[in-house]
Amino acid sequence: MYNRQEEKPTFQTMRQRMLPQPLFYAEYQSYRLVENYLHYWIDRPLFHDSSLREGKSYRDSFLRNVEIVGKYEIDGFVMLSNPSQHINLYKEQLQSLDEVKPYSGFSYMCGAGYAGKPSQQWLDLYQKNYEIAVASPYTLRVNGKIPIWAYHSASAGTELLRELAKSLHEKTSVEPIIFSEPADLRFRQLYDKNGALTTEEMGQLRELLAVTMDSCGGLMVSPTQESRISGDYTSVPISAYYRDCIVPLVLELTALPQYKDKLIGAYIRKGYVNHLSGNNSGEYGTVAFRLAMDSLLLLNPDVIVFFEWNEANENTHFQPTVNNGLTMQRLIRFYARKMRGQPTAPADGDDLSVPNLVFCSRQVLRLGDTLRYELLNIPDSDTDNSEYRVQLTVRDYDGNALKVFPEETFKLSEMKAVNYEIPTEQLAAYFLLLPELRVVNTAGQERVFAMQYNRIHPSVCWNYKEIMQPLRDVLPLTATFEVKKGDAPGTYHINASAESPSEELMQLEVLDSESEVYAVDRENKYDPEKNIIIEGSFTAFSPSTQKMIFEVRNAPGWQWFRECHRYRSEAPDPPIVDNQVTVQYYYINYYYRYPFFITIPKDVAADAVLDIDASGLGKHSFNVGKLLELGKMAKVFDDTSRLDLAIAKNLVDIPAPLRQKQASISTVLETGSQFPIYQLRAISTSGRIYRSRPIMPVRPTGKLVSHSVFSAPKRQAVTVEVAEDRIPELVYLFDGARGAMLKNNWEPFFDGQLGGGFIYLEPFNRPRPALLDHPERESLAPAWGTADGAAVLAFDGKTNYINLPRESLPYGSFTLEFEIKPEGDDEQVLFRTCGSHRGSLNLYRRQGKLEGTFTYRVDGINNQNAIEKFQTDLELPDGKWSKVSVSYDLKTMKFSVDSASREYPFSERGVFFKPAVFGGHAWPVYEVGKDTRFFKGLLRSLRIRHAATVE
Repeated sequence: MYNRQEEKPTFQTMRQRMLPQPLFYAEYQSYRLVENYLHYWIDRPLFHDSSLREGKSYRDSFLRNVEIVGKYEIDGFVMLSNPSQHINLYKEQLQSLDEVKPYSGFSYMCGAGYAGKPSQQWLDLYQKNYEIAVASPYTLRVNGKIPIWAYHSASAGTELLRELAKSLHEKTSVEPIIFSEPADLRFRQLYDKNGALTTEEMGQLRELLAVTMDSCGGLMVSPTQESRISGDYTSVPISAYYRDCIVPLVLELTALPQYKDKLIGAYIRKGYVNHLSGNNSGEYGTVAFRLAMDSLLLLNPDVIVFFEWNEANENTHFQPTVNNGLTMQRLIRFYARKMRGQPTAPADGDDLSVPNLVFCSRQVLRLGDTLRYELLNIPDSDTDNSEYRVQLTVRDYDGNALKVFPEETFKLSEMKAVNYEIPTEQLAAYFLLLPELRVVNTAGQERVFAMQYNRIHPSVCWNYKEIMQPLRDVLPLTATFEVKKGDAPGTYHINASAESPSEELMQLEVLDSESEVYAVDRENKYDPEKNIIIEGSFTAFSPSTQKMIFEVRNAPGWQWFRECHRYRSEAPDPPIVDNQVTVQYYYINYYYRYPFFITIPKDVAADAVLDIDASGLGKHSFNVGKLLELGKMAKVFDDTSRLDLAIAKNLVDIPAPLRQKQASISTVLETGSQFPIYQLRAISTSGRIYRSRPIMPVRPTGKLVSHSVFSAPKRQAVTVEVAEDRIPELVYLFDGARGAMLKNNWEPFFDGQLGGGFIYLEPFNRPRPALLDHPERESLAPAWGTADGAAVLAFDGKTNYINLPRESLPYGSFTLEFEIKPEGDDEQVLFRTCGSHRGSLNLYRRQGKLEGTFTYRVDGINNQNAIEKFQTDLELPDGKWSKVSVSYDLKTMKFSVDSASREYPFSERGVFFKPAVFGGHAWPVYEVGKDTRFFKGLLRSLRIRHAATVE
């Protein structure tokens, strides 16, 4: 079974534009092409260039982006530049355009973010930002006026906008055109709830739009919004409110004399895929973007802003990335020409024997999700109606055809998308799917394209990013790729070669389960064949700057590298002097990891000792041989700081571009994956990408077991059969040898931290300092000890906890088990699934009894989530060991303490996938209660199985 949908845009316009030509801008963020994006974010810039670090990296990265955006055939960039962290960057970028002239027609539109209650500092920065724009010849001007694009302007209020426009004009003699969005959230929610607005509500919305236009020179609209109205986890793009309410009212108002000269601007999004927040607005191939563009055409706006150019965290970016390829460049170029009345044409360098077809699908899915494929033809011509044919076949890992879809026909001059949807519960037996396209071009020539694989996991998916692959940007490559088991467990010999017939390669990489693990490095910076690589990172609840001294004893030839990531990337690594590396100002962050890397020759690593002397944290030593044996070690330095050390098994940095046509790989890689998936990937200087067929050296062989998953199409739990050894079972090892961490026996990703959880959107990242507001706070890490003949963790009831990574407790069915000996009679947190907002399961001990809550999703736009409470009355006595178990099969929630149990009919899904924390936190919000404290007592076992054991 599958579902087929076909889409063809109408390109209908209903408004005469004020400007003779529409203006197109991409909203620029502070991410740069020199940053190390590996293993923190899920995508990276296609034209990343580490060699730019050697000079003025920030300036050169920006200028490279200007060069790239010129190929989109749009007008330039806009930055929300009035915040203190952006205003100097904005000024420097404008100055750099004086040094290196941009492409003809480039301009930089002034932009600003708004605050609900602006301070004098905010007002001063806003004024300074505008003065910088006035002084630059590259600033966009419309009839001598300077437009100011806006973000969150609805929060500022119409009166403030009116006052700002007057003040800026008076102080600079240059009139601004301030864009503003209407504060219409209430109306969007009413429309979502009732399916329409009443006559009275439409009148109120009309008045709101009129007042907004009275206060500004340009009205901002957003043609789409996101709603959780389907069974899919991600919210889906919709445009009904805009089409039914905003469009007719704006048309009515702009027909009036007082509003006819107002500019209309539109924000365009292509999806929000944040693997850390658990809150995703799906791309659905290119649907989100195309729906926005087709909808905005109704109002034929004067200014269009693509939101955003280079937002690596949220994956909203339109910049070319490894996952997106040049898809957005091709689409934006088409729409820009369409709206300007220019003829449609292929891009420079295109092979016209290959159709301008884009193939999209997610590379990772959770069992129960809907597998979706999109075939999109982007027109090459306005008049050529020649046809080509495409047929999609989905194969299993062994090459057997699982589904052969009907042949589709596309015209070169017609934009058309064909979407296929398949419920993944029909594919429960398959770990990997291999889609391929058979293409017969207009001349009758046939060619088969092997597309990126789909990986189906039985319980985990936090990466909802799509792979968008234009067929014209598939890199032709002569390649070999071989994987053989190594001598040691978990090791594999990798041999590969690649030769590009037409253009130079930037990168040649090996991936394991979509993560970069090796790359050819012409500089051989880290020399992984001869060295071990230690990756270390400091994190802290309270950030600080320390003088750090690193030394590796008994290891001649060791080296120290900074991470070249986000902060002063052009600064050289400090030298080794008297066998020491001194970093005068080492910033320990609470928001992002800032790792360092140390290489040690393999032949001396076993006897090496790493010393780290931090001015405010003391001197600490680590036996490198022990680290090699254990893989990871961690230490808590004071009440809020920690250090994590690991032997790196992944690629630690993106090498400088190869700039050669041939490259080869011969290495041995070690993996922590239960079922590694190796793949060879090459990226050329033009941005074309080659992806090899994946190789699975180990495949699941377990017996088939029943597994409960949520079916997105059916919107209910269904039972499927999967190989038992595919289901993660995280058994945490109680052994203090690794220090402030808790290793699990499944995969290293799920290892826990004793303390920690400080970085972006983890449980102890925010709000600060309320999370650790305890007057007697000591260490955040519970202490290792022994009790009743077993290793235990002792929690002091103040601020001890264990931080567990996202989806340790899965989004679907699960079984959570632990053994505790509580101390005291106060209310205590046992387990929470949460970050900055809630996830799903929470467990408490109240009045000596087990209590649970579960936060679940409510469909709709901006709806509040709901909480189900389970007051089990199961005894958790003081001073006695109790085995606690919670199991959920998406139909029944079962709580057990020792031999007693309670069952509750329940069939809701968690609101977000999230990290988890054992023992805290007790921030008094939501269902926690103001008297709840961190757990106090002993823990001697912890196990999480990604399946239910409800009987």
